[in-house]
Amino acid sequence: MDDLRNRICQGIYPRGAKLPSERELSEYYRVSGPTIREALRGLAAINLVRMRKGTGVYVIAATDAMFASAVGAILELEKAQLLDVLAVSEALYVKAVTLACEHATEQELRVIAETLDLLDQRKTAEKLFEDLKTFLDLIARASHNVPLSMFCRLMMVLQVEVANEQIGGIPRNWETIAIKLRSDRRELVSALLARNAVLAASWAAAYHEHTRRLVSDVLATTGGESVSTLRRAIRRLQSAA
Repeated sequence: MDDLRNRICQGIYPRGAKLPSERELSEYYRVSGPTIREALRGLAAINLVRMRKGTGVYVIAATDAMFASAVGAILELEKAQLLDVLAVSEALYVKAVTLACEHATEQELRVIAETLDLLDQRKTAEKLFEDLKTFLDLIARASHNVPLSMFCRLMMVLQVEVANEQIGGIPRNWETIAIKLRSDRRELVSALLARNAVLAASWAAAYHEHTRRLVSDVLATTGGESVSTLRRAIRRLQSAA
């Protein structure tokens, strides 16, 4: 299993490739068929391969799912809560926008601005929620730093999963919070378009601090946080990934 994992990570078996047959692997490693099947099940459990009945085993290397599983386990063990996740998101996005000012293409910045326009025009809470996720994801990707982008996306999706359950769901509270953050988002995008890293970082910090304050206010009226809520959100996130 370790050797196959290393070969996948090194690109010897790239994403989309079909692994050798069970018989071929058994001969190569000089082990039994059941041993090979157990190794393949282990690789499938960590989202490196997918076993397709009748066709073989294929490399999927689902990095988002792998990342969600690993970080989710750490958050559970450390009993992290929603406000903890929001605090981490702030630090990550401050760095992300700083890098985006330097590395984002003009096309990427233009799409971010267009997505913000759509976000401000949405009437239903559900569409506003989806556009908000897209907007934050685009900013993370514009950093052109893959690990940072993955951390940003995971924290963003996780906090939304927790908040949806814990503070009354999308219709009740998220629309109100998103609308109150509109001017912060506008200032942030203006700084990005100007490629002003200092100002962009300042507005990213302000945006996420404002988010944390608004969520904290809602939590104060809904009975506070729950570790079990985060655990359920992590399970949903891992399943979706």
